[in-house]
Amino acid sequence: MYKRQARSWSAEKDTRQAAEAILGGARLALGLSPEVLADALKAGRILAHAQGFRLLTAASREYQWSLDLARIAEIWRAGCIIRSALLNDLADALRADGAGEPQGHLILAPAIAEDLAASVPALREVVADLGGNALTGAADITLNGTPDVNAQINVGALDLTGFAGSAPSGTAPASTTSAPSSTTGWSKAPIDASALSAFNGEIALRADSIDLGTLSLGATRVLLRNDRSRLVAELREIRAYAGVISGEFVVNNRNGLSVGGALNATSIAMQPLLQQTAGLGRFHGTGDAEVSFLGSGASLDAIMRSLSGWGAVNVGRGHIEGIDLDALMGNFDVEGGTTVFDSLAATFDMDQGVLRNDDLLMQLPNFTATGTGQVGLGAQTLDYTVTPKALRVNGDRGLAIPVRIFGPWAAPQIKPDLQAALDMNFAKEKEQARQKLNEKLEEELGVSRQDGQSVEDAVKQKVEDELRRGLFKLFD
Repeated sequence: MYKRQARSWSAEKDTRQAAEAILGGARLALGLSPEVLADALKAGRILAHAQGFRLLTAASREYQWSLDLARIAEIWRAGCIIRSALLNDLADALRADGAGEPQGHLILAPAIAEDLAASVPALREVVADLGGNALTGAADITLNGTPDVNAQINVGALDLTGFAGSAPSGTAPASTTSAPSSTTGWSKAPIDASALSAFNGEIALRADSIDLGTLSLGATRVLLRNDRSRLVAELREIRAYAGVISGEFVVNNRNGLSVGGALNATSIAMQPLLQQTAGLGRFHGTGDAEVSFLGSGASLDAIMRSLSGWGAVNVGRGHIEGIDLDALMGNFDVEGGTTVFDSLAATFDMDQGVLRNDDLLMQLPNFTATGTGQVGLGAQTLDYTVTPKALRVNGDRGLAIPVRIFGPWAAPQIKPDLQAALDMNFAKEKEQARQKLNEKLEEELGVSRQDGQSVEDAVKQKVEDELRRGLFKLFD
């Protein structure tokens, strides 16, 4: 029946052409040699025949049919549908063991086992298309409920922008030299992580490069372990932004989506990384960083607003565009320019999508700078104060000019805090001036202060004393 139906369909050329227009006629370039394909087909045929004869053996025993399996193979060989030359080898193997299967199963017959051992590895060869990406490798797949996969996958340039989503709204590509303003924030589109429930197992991935939209990675070696919708990515080595990233990244979709991990980055070029991920293009330098984080939510925006964790960063010589702290020390009205620094170090904590830091230390050629403040990772905002201090001015006390950086992080405002500068740099002079003023007021008002008493309190006390004496005179 199936043979006649297949022949009937093969004659319906118009139907096949119409189906091609609907279903697509494109073919993926497999990248497998004819020899591998032939071995895979041979292994599949041996296993299919062995399974069939296994069923016949079980039925013969159950119903006492006394089937001659070797003769059945010969009959099929002379038929009009199967007619496989493999049946001759199967018949010989079956006849060598009488009417039954060799050693309990056909695949254990010496000649068949030898052919199978040589051809089975070809079944592990994997060629697949993932959103236009050609994947190759080897895999073992166990189909028992949720498929269990053990695979090694190789790919050249892996483009996952269609799966990872686009860059954050308001950000620009890495080649852009100035950071654009951010008005809409992170994407609020729902993230579909349901694919994590489709399989369990381990996948070792090697890629020449990976494009995630918001991240561009170079040569990558990652081991993926998925267990009941919880995927752990062991980042064995990722070349990115002129450096190396390693650590662990976890995506858990068992009870709502959450992401977390512990990452280490070595010799990373900061400007392209920050520009591509957050639209921040002002900061240049090469450094090391570590971060431990956890976030949850159904969208990228929700995850960024929920982030918690900690981290540290150390950067060597670099520069910051948009402000010249060196020139600012001599002129409060300076705008724009570039700050060159020799080193920068800081640690930070994160909670509810807000990063806080209070120990920034930046070494510059002519002075040092400290910093404290917060970064709204979810809201994409800054509220940070950097305080450079020149050590060779203002006597031996130095001169400090706090600079506040605030607003949207893609286009922040940068302003010196003059009141804070006066308070920090001229506290001694202010105290001396206040003392002189108090002494003058005491002299003019005729009051004397007690220890620790202010001029205002002394004046108040004098007025109260005068009123008290006036009241007593009314009763004299």
